[in-house]
Amino acid sequence: MENIILITKCGKIKGIKTENACIFSSLPYAQTKRFEKPQPVNKWNLFDATKRQVNCFQKFSFRDKTIESKDFYYNEFYFDRDSDFAETPMTLTIITPLSPKNCSVIVYLHGGSFENGCINDLPFGSTEEYAKRNIIFVSVGYRLNIFGLFDSQNFMLQDQMFALKWVKENIEDFGGNKDNVTIMGQSAGAMCISDLLLYPPLKDYIKGAILISGAGVIPRFVGPHRQQDNAWFWQKIIEDAGCTTIEEAKKIDSRLLWESWYKNAHKQKIPMHLYAPSIDGEIISDVPQSIIKRRLDVDVPLLIGVTSQDMFPYMIFDMALNMGKRNFDLNRSAVYCYYFDITLPGDNYKAFHGCDLWYLFGNMDKSKRPFTSKDHAISKMMIDYVTNFVEKQNPNGVGLPQWDNISKDNHDFRLFSYGDRLTIKPVLARGKLFYNMTFDRGPF
Repeated sequence: MENIILITKCGKIKGIKTENACIFSSLPYAQTKRFEKPQPVNKWNLFDATKRQVNCFQKFSFRDKTIESKDFYYNEFYFDRDSDFAETPMTLTIITPLSPKNCSVIVYLHGGSFENGCINDLPFGSTEEYAKRNIIFVSVGYRLNIFGLFDSQNFMLQDQMFALKWVKENIEDFGGNKDNVTIMGQSAGAMCISDLLLYPPLKDYIKGAILISGAGVIPRFVGPHRQQDNAWFWQKIIEDAGCTTIEEAKKIDSRLLWESWYKNAHKQKIPMHLYAPSIDGEIISDVPQSIIKRRLDVDVPLLIGVTSQDMFPYMIFDMALNMGKRNFDLNRSAVYCYYFDITLPGDNYKAFHGCDLWYLFGNMDKSKRPFTSKDHAISKMMIDYVTNFVEKQNPNGVGLPQWDNISKDNHDFRLFSYGDRLTIKPVLARGKLFYNMTFDRGPF
């Protein structure tokens, strides 16, 4: 590896050049104070983008790692991680080809239940597979938990929109095509995209969206509710942290504030909508079902994925299918759906929530699992499909099996498995999903 200097409108940036890509880490796209909207960053003379990543304060930054190390997802995605933590981790990791020119762009939102997750999670944090295919990969750090959701003001969604605007204004300096950006997210990241699709200005920043294990969950399942309906919850958090006003809460120690949030957010019988984005009158302007019924949501091609051992698998499968059927019936953009059904080598958890990330980003050498040539072949195929979708909003291309969008005559999902079957019908998928949800839930 060697250091490189890139000259941009923001100033000079020092990055790292590897055999396959150029990597710029911890690049700020915004700045702000606690519980305030993101603001533009100042220009710099020389920014050192070789530093380790910055992530939002979360469980892994405040809890004893000897306890967290027993957590399945900590060991799957976070082990051996080296990063800093802050309240306002509004930074980007940008991974470009060695000689980028007019490249299509992926802007990725990590998952983590709106409360955890890192910009440098192992499956995607350092992926160079898309750079090899002449695509720029941008991973977004954004505010989480109380720092991103306080008072139901959706700071995390504001951060994500600000990142998209920054990409639109600056990605040409990195060799990107500002007019061909695809937003991609998994789990809570996909759920955030479901929310952002309710915000008409998003149309100016993206050509398509990829939603993995979370499409439609927010508008169809857990809420959201209106800001004023949630006020009691946030007031309780402030009081438990020893404060009486928001101004006082802006000044106390980060850990005290987070501990109060964690205690209240994880109480039994607390509705899920209290720790997820809510109707703020701005990005989410109304009840999601109302926005969708009036056809005010953003219409772009969608690629949606679920796993057979997923989070609430039966429900998110049907939500994905229904999004495809709705778009076809209303003559909207195409929706391509896949069903991932592989028991990953190394344990018997089957196709658990998030397992397809290893395949979508090809970073299998970062995993402790003994992946085989079969896994690498499926990974290559999935990355090729995503590459085609990002470049032309259609996953099909030379050398790949045909993948049909959801339509009146086709309700089948593209199947990724060790077998030879290429598609799976809803009746078969639902049967397996219902069994998994009822009897064999996996690590989630």
